[in-house]
Amino acid sequence: MGKQEMYDKLRDAIVNQDINGAGPLVQEALDAGLTPFEIINDGLSVGMKIIGDKFEAA
Repeated sequence: MGKQEMYDKLRDAIVNQDINGAGPLVQEALDAGLTPFEIINDGLSVGMKIIGDKFEAA
């Protein structure tokens, strides 16, 4: 799985509030060699921004 695909899965886990799926995805990303910074900055925080934008629009 490529980096972008991993980032997309992490983003989607946050947006879909998949609490049980997010942890294993983070571990999978770490095992694949992504740094914690990359995981947070390019995956998780993107999902958090989407949630924030939806909350702001409501």
